[in-house]
Amino acid sequence: MAGGIAMLPSGGAHDAPTEGSRTYAIVVCVFASLGGIFFGYDQGVTGGVLVMDSFLNDFCVDYDGNSYTNCTAASADLPDNWSTFTTLYNVLYYIGCIFGAYLGGYIADKYGRRATIFSAAYNTALSSSHPHVFATFHAEATT
Repeated sequence: MAGGIAMLPSGGAHDAPTEGSRTYAIVVCVFASLGGIFFGYDQGVTGGVLVMDSFLNDFCVDYDGNSYTNCTAASADLPDNWSTFTTLYNVLYYIGCIFGAYLGGYIADKYGRRATIFSAAYNTALSSSHPHVFATFHAEATT
């Protein structure tokens, strides 16, 4: 079994500078990294929500007989039904990410990169405006 290093001659046509600028490449990389940054931010928000008093009062207290003391106990002493709920709460986030990745890949293959980016931006705008629209209509209906 022979081994070695392949040497490519320098000074060929491939050494010519490519089109574009370094600044453009940096800007594109920064915007591309925002997806990972926001993914981590979402995880941080999710972890913070699980220990908020309002979340515990709405979803844990009186859920299958749980009390506020049970819901705020140490991790090892949490009720089994609440541990199962919080586990599913976290796991479903990742399952949604998996389905979203497959759906994004399908849209990109079928319709192209631009349609994928547009549909993702549209869905994000629609889903983030939904709570505001609901709160507006709810406030009008109750007054």
